[in-house]
This record gives sequence, C-alpha cells and structure tokens, in this order.
Amino acid sequence: MNIEHRLKEYTEALGAYIIENTLKKLAHLELQRCKMKMEKVSSELAPFEKLFGKGSRNAWTEFRSGKLGDDGDVMEWMMIFENYLALEKQYQRLIKVGAI
Repeated sequence: MNIEHRLKEYTEALGAYIIENTLKKLAHLELQRCKMKMEKVSSELAPFEKLFGKGSRNAWTEFRSGKLGDDGDVMEWMMIFENYLALEKQYQRLIKVGAI
C-alpha cells in the first residue's frame, strides 16, 4: 500500500483536521531536532574556523574552487560542513511546509 493510499485512509478515519495538526506537530518536532543538530555541528566547525581563520561558508567556496587544498584537516572540516549544509537544507524545507 502506497503512502498516498494510507494517508487517504487515515484522513477518512480520523478527519483532515486531526491529520493536518498531527503532521504539523511532527514537522515542528523534526524542525527542533534539526535545529539542535545544526547547533551541535556548528560547535564542531568552530575549532576549524579558528584554526584556519575563516568561516566555514567562505572556506566551502574556496574548497569547491580548489583553493583550500586537501589536507586531512581541510577534508574533515569540509565533510562536517557538508553535514551542516544538509541539515540547513532540511531545516528550510521544514519551514517551507509550515513547521514553525
């Protein structure tokens, strides 16, 4: 059974109001979880930013253009920042669906 069919069955059984409110609450919880993870990852980025004297976003641009190099610390930093970017993207999607 696909998700659309299941959602229709739940909506018929519980009503659209309950389903919509439940999904909004779930999205809000996910938004909060995502925000906490972003804060944690930001704290992991801070030592690299201090070490290299630049913000992660600027470093990401330099890295993508080949200007930052590829030593172990840089690679670890950029992998952590990629995680941050994925969380940031998820956070924005959740805001878009009204999780706030």
